[in-house]
This record gives sequence, C-alpha cells and structure tokens, in this order.
Amino acid sequence: MLEAAKKYSLDGAEKAIRNSLFSTVNLETDPLRCFAIARQARMQDETVLSARYSLRTSLVPDWFKEIEMIASADILALWAYHQKCGRALQRLQLDFSWIEDHYKNPTAVPWIFGKTRRFHCRCRCPRSDIIKLFDRKHLVWWEEFMEATFQALREEPCAQTVYDSVEETIEKVRRLDCRSCTPNVATVMHQFADLFAKKVEEEISEFVS
Repeated sequence: MLEAAKKYSLDGAEKAIRNSLFSTVNLETDPLRCFAIARQARMQDETVLSARYSLRTSLVPDWFKEIEMIASADILALWAYHQKCGRALQRLQLDFSWIEDHYKNPTAVPWIFGKTRRFHCRCRCPRSDIIKLFDRKHLVWWEEFMEATFQALREEPCAQTVYDSVEETIEKVRRLDCRSCTPNVATVMHQFADLFAKKVEEEISEFVS
C-alpha cells in the first residue's frame, strides 16, 4: 500500500500509511520491522527514527517476515550503530564528573551517601568507595544500580534502559525496609534517572545510524 501511494503520488494516503506504520506503538514494539520497511521504501527520516528505537532491543532478534528485506550492509550498519552508542555510554562509567558537575555538592544528593537532609542513615546499609564521587563513600545498592545499568546499556544503549533499571532498584530497596532509604527511594531515584537518561541521550545523539 505504501509503495502504491508513493507511485501514484497519493500524498494524503502516503502520510496516513506512514503515520500508521511508524506509530510510537509500532516503533516501541517492533523497531526492527519498522527499520526493514523504512529501508525498503527508502524513507530516510523513518529509517533513522526506527534505528534509534532499535537501541531499546538486543540485536539478536527473533525471525520476522520483513527481516529478509534488510540488506546485509544495512544490518551491519545497524549493528555498528549499536556498538558505537554502547561504547560511548561505557565511557560515562569511567568518569562520573557529569554527576558532580550537575549536583555541585554532595549535600545536594545526601541519599547516595546514606544520609537525609536531617540525619544520618541509622540503618546498616553497607557503603563503598569503588565509584569515585565527591571523595565519599556511597551506598552499595546505588553502586550496584549503576553497575547493573551500565551492563544493560551494553545491549540496549538508550534512555529507556536507565528507567527500567531504576524501577528494578526501587523495588529492591523497598525490600530492604531501611527506615532512611526506603521511604524516599522512588522520588530520589526518579529524579536521578532523569539526569542519567538525559546524559545517555546526549551521548548517543552524536551518532547517526
């Protein structure tokens, strides 16, 4: 239908078909299928958009009919795009100055260090200093969140990966039943997720599929 609409210059029909094929729901659910269709139809904007959404998935997809429409060169280009984005995000793990530059002072994020603005965390939450942040020891559960998130970003280098990891961490911390960490974990982690996700978007926006 899309090819016919383009062939016979049916602009209204083509636009409607494009909007249907490349809806947010379809892009989120089947980004590789959308990529295949976009490449076959030589739609540059939709190809780039689909490639960006494909960062939410592992590049080891289940078979689908349209996969035969993707040329090997395009698959390699998409794989290279994933790899470049993934490597760029791993560099963030080597230097956490982006966190320090944003918050300026450890008192802006006391929860990372097991404190609240009113009193020290009186639970027995373990601390660590593996991540170098404001030269202070931080909570191990936050460190584990960062490590798990960067690991996930190797396979799915996109902002959504950060948000998914945050939700898992919130549930984990709630199970700790820490009287200082648990009550506010959702609020502080969602705020931190916005910073983290924004940084991820900045890094991968430098690359075009």
